[in-house]
Amino acid sequence: MSHFHADDEQCPRGIDAGAYVLQALDADERRAYAEHVAGCAHCGPEVAALRRVVDTLPLAAPQVAPPAALKSRIMSVVTAESELLLAAGPAADRLPAAGRTPRRRWLPSAFALRPALAGALACALLAVGVVGGLVAQGGDPSTQFQPGWAEGPAEARLALTGDKASLELTGMPSPPKGQVYQVWFDRGDGQPRPTATLFNVRPGGRAKIAIAESVKGVDRILVTAEPSGGSLAPSGAPVITASPA
Repeated sequence: MSHFHADDEQCPRGIDAGAYVLQALDADERRAYAEHVAGCAHCGPEVAALRRVVDTLPLAAPQVAPPAALKSRIMSVVTAESELLLAAGPAADRLPAAGRTPRRRWLPSAFALRPALAGALACALLAVGVVGGLVAQGGDPSTQFQPGWAEGPAEARLALTGDKASLELTGMPSPPKGQVYQVWFDRGDGQPRPTATLFNVRPGGRAKIAIAESVKGVDRILVTAEPSGGSLAPSGAPVITASPA
């Protein structure tokens, strides 16, 4: 596989750096891009820079209660974008023609991704800020709380409202450098499945993390420390375990 190494030009494949960091590429594209990044003098540093930014986004978000209508507004935007892409046809998700000079990119350039991935990137960045950084105040009277197990001095409990859940943590240490915490679901078969919920913790170790996916049918909720961008399989033993049952 040939790689782009010219110092005075930008690598055409750099357009996928943002989607790669946020796991918006499919499995085959991700593997191919990982091989490319390993030998590309432009894409390697760009991916590393984007990962540092994504890892710090949860820490930059203010601790405020999300508006009740937030989900419906986000889904309205996603639905509208999907309808536009469908109307545009197959060409909407096509890479730029060969020879076309891509715009110079860093973090702002992430939104110059292929159209179908741009929406995924925007939603992922929003999810990192909302899921990883918001601490919801108050409470729903129908919310139930379950104790959870946490490694070391940390304490964890699970708040359940219908089929939605959030983890409330105290004394939780930050993940190792270059890593984030990732939530997993075990549906009783001993095979943890990844979720899209990645998070960090603030100084002091307190956090409340809303889990994006439904916990219906989930036997155990696990948390592990994973490389930036998350993993498809746990890299180590869980540091938090909680049961919705």
